[in-house]
Amino acid sequence: MKRALSTPFVMLSILACLLSGPSSASEIMEIPIYAPFVSGDGKAVAGTEKYGPRTIRWTEEEGITIVNDGSDDGEYFHPTGINCDGSVIVGYIEGSMHSVYPYRWIESEGMMRIGFRNKLWPDLWFYASAYDVSSDGTVITGTGTSDSEFEYPTDSGFVLWYLSEDMDDLLNPASDGSEGQAISGDGRTAVGNTFYDINSDGYMDLSTEEFFFKWTESEGFKDIDLGHASDISADGQVIIGTAPSGQAFRYTDAGGMQEIGDFSPQKTNGNGTVIIGDGHVWDSINGLQSIEDYLLSKGVDLDSDNWVIESVTDISDDGKVIVGKGYSIVGVVIDNHDSGFITGPSEWSWSSFTPGGYGGSYQYAPTGDGSKSAIWTFQGTGQMGRYEILAQWTAGTNRAKDATYKIYDSYGQIGSVKVDQTKNGGKFNSLGIFFSEFGNFKVILNDNRSGYVIADAVKFVFADKGWMAKLDEADIPTLSRIEIEGSSSVDENDSAAYLCRAYYEDGTTEPVTAVTWSVDCSYADIDGSGLLTAYEVDGDMSCRITAAYTADGITKTASKDISVMDDDSLEPVEIIIDNKNTGFASGPTAWTWSQFTPGGYNTSYQYAPIGSGSKWAKWTFTVSTPGEYEVFAQWTSGDNRSPAAPYTVKNGANTWKVAANQTRNGGQFNLLGTYPLSAGTLEVLLNDTPTGVVIADAVKIVSEGTPPIKSLDRIEIEGLASIPENTSQNYICRAHYTDGTTEQVTADIWSDDCIDADIDGTGILTAYEVDGDMSCRITAAYTADGITKTASKDISVMDDDSLEPVEIIIDNKNAGFASGPTAWTWSQFTPGGYNTSYQYAPIGSGSKWAKWTFTVSAPGAYQILAQWTSGDNRSPAAPYTIKNGANTWTVTANQTRDGGKFNLLGAYPLTAGTVEVVLKDTPTGYVIADAVKIMTP
Repeated sequence: MKRALSTPFVMLSILACLLSGPSSASEIMEIPIYAPFVSGDGKAVAGTEKYGPRTIRWTEEEGITIVNDGSDDGEYFHPTGINCDGSVIVGYIEGSMHSVYPYRWIESEGMMRIGFRNKLWPDLWFYASAYDVSSDGTVITGTGTSDSEFEYPTDSGFVLWYLSEDMDDLLNPASDGSEGQAISGDGRTAVGNTFYDINSDGYMDLSTEEFFFKWTESEGFKDIDLGHASDISADGQVIIGTAPSGQAFRYTDAGGMQEIGDFSPQKTNGNGTVIIGDGHVWDSINGLQSIEDYLLSKGVDLDSDNWVIESVTDISDDGKVIVGKGYSIVGVVIDNHDSGFITGPSEWSWSSFTPGGYGGSYQYAPTGDGSKSAIWTFQGTGQMGRYEILAQWTAGTNRAKDATYKIYDSYGQIGSVKVDQTKNGGKFNSLGIFFSEFGNFKVILNDNRSGYVIADAVKFVFADKGWMAKLDEADIPTLSRIEIEGSSSVDENDSAAYLCRAYYEDGTTEPVTAVTWSVDCSYADIDGSGLLTAYEVDGDMSCRITAAYTADGITKTASKDISVMDDDSLEPVEIIIDNKNTGFASGPTAWTWSQFTPGGYNTSYQYAPIGSGSKWAKWTFTVSTPGEYEVFAQWTSGDNRSPAAPYTVKNGANTWKVAANQTRNGGQFNLLGTYPLSAGTLEVLLNDTPTGVVIADAVKIVSEGTPPIKSLDRIEIEGLASIPENTSQNYICRAHYTDGTTEQVTADIWSDDCIDADIDGTGILTAYEVDGDMSCRITAAYTADGITKTASKDISVMDDDSLEPVEIIIDNKNAGFASGPTAWTWSQFTPGGYNTSYQYAPIGSGSKWAKWTFTVSAPGAYQILAQWTSGDNRSPAAPYTIKNGANTWTVTANQTRDGGKFNLLGAYPLTAGTVEVVLKDTPTGYVIADAVKIMTP
């Protein structure tokens, strides 16, 4: 996204971007840029004409500013990023000999090449591209050849340009085959991708799997995981991209990598709560939905001008401005009244008898031999590109069912479209999208043997445009409070990691990266990542750590009391498991043994070559006493080893991941980390990786600290703060312990003080009909080790009587239905199909699916019903899944009976937006995909 540098100006700049969006009612407008980028403040867009040489910046106040017109020897500027206020645009220009040069455009200075490093040609980079820019425009990231004598860019790597007055200060610290993809608002955090290695001959090895990394000014490079990163939020907290599975991911240091849906994410807003890509939007409240559904849920009117939304390409930092490819079907209309219309060889008859003519009247030709013609001539504007052409007629039973429109441009006929004029009268119907080099068309309609042919109006719409939507509000949850999670004690001369968890007013919670960490004592320090380091103490000592976190301009702080434990009197515990010992295993087949490289614990070790992560080695320990343990690993080092060997530490419900650089520090135990372990099994796993050979040798665990005392501290109720009348909602109980750990537990008692709702022993609250919104309180109690804690939560039961009755039916014939991976088989054999026909899948494994996609305009309680045709070969447990926002429900239906009617699948509290009903094949019998209905009770 769009970024800034220099403190405190940086924070003010980022905050200005986050808070500077529009405040009026939601609206959408066309913009003269195809596939645009939007500035962080949402006021400027940049991009290119799709078929023209010009790069443009556009604002609503100033209109078009020419950034580059391509007149310099035809070298076109390809924009890739724009800063917060739109005053700086970065990108690249392709030159001769496959050369690529990074450029930036500054509003006050114009175009400027950046970066000058190459021994063969000292005045230029042979291959370099700028991809993103900080908020104030002074830090740019991208890719470029390093300072070497390679003639071709086989050694291109991640680049940061720090642009002072001479624009000559750069950093190129990453490995070959890497690129800088995006940069945070303050210019201090960047994300990039490594997508190939250089082989021994100096050429690209494209077989290497792509992984993404993060660079920070304070800590340098950190390999994150396999996948491709596409953006980082302006606050530097959230990375988005595509996982190896093809799913979109959202990564934070606190929460790790989470897959969020099947789409290709491109950009995120300033704090990573709204992510866009292709034709989709994901947000932290409603999950994944189409861009059309998202805009409609924000009050954007897509119907008045018949908007065609082709894709979404960028979003402002506050999430209130979104841009993309698309157009409104307004265009230029040539009616039969206009000068651009003629008929021949003699004038066609006029009529206004049948309603639906554009402007009232139309002309017609009776049944004929094709010798009569009506011609619409569109001179256009000379603009090259795609045009959608639409035609209007009046419908009737005597009309031609195959009236043929022929489309011509300056070079001749480019299309022919047959339409049925017996239906769809009184509106513009699309004839298709056609390309024209000069933007002029001729449309010819001839008389026809099959019936009367109506010549009315034809519309021409330029389709290679962009759109901008300005939203009156962004659906971002409001920060309520934060808490610090982690151990309540740490041993002297030891370290412990603490995590910041944010709680929002909508009831959701997530781990976040705190803006600041601090500690109030002299015998411990805490760094910016939440890692507390305790020094030697004489007797147990207490201190307090504090975290602060900001979201959407709201800052919250939290503190936690910590004990630094004097462990002089404790005996150390040390356990080593070598690859020769019981407790070690490797698979799926045993890893290869070796003694070739010195430094193996007890001489020998095992290894796995470069791979995909499917091979594993495992060390299994038994921990007899809970406490803080250090976990070490030994390996033999070498140049062919992985610089990021992936170890996973598992204990109880906890899992920690750490990457170790096995290219160095061989022949010794190296610390993987310090972890609060519970009594029981501890597993340390190592997987193969595409980044190099991994060595499985010995693992050691050491305990020298006082076991932390784990007792119940408090509980909390998690779940929605409101529930529609006549629906149910599940609530969960979360326990927090004195050692800083937390887990979901089963409450011993649930109770409520509600007249209009009841909660059962599992935490399911059932709300009854109310006359106006009502409030009540639910309470949970939980006991652990003799300690009982209670918690309460206020709930609103919402009256939905004001909602208009809703009934939406999607049949398998309708738009909104799809089946896959190939279309299910059609049939009318068994009576009872909605509108006669239905589709089916035979007995299967669950890989085939049918999907009905609805749009719900208002939240509330809805019933979902399905119709099928029944029979003995049908499944008695056809699996339906209902998806809405963050919620998923699964229900089975007995399709051996009750065919030919709608059957209730259940009643659900739905949020506004997309609702998907998915049916899959099953080994229990044939499944029928017919019609699904959503209705208010």
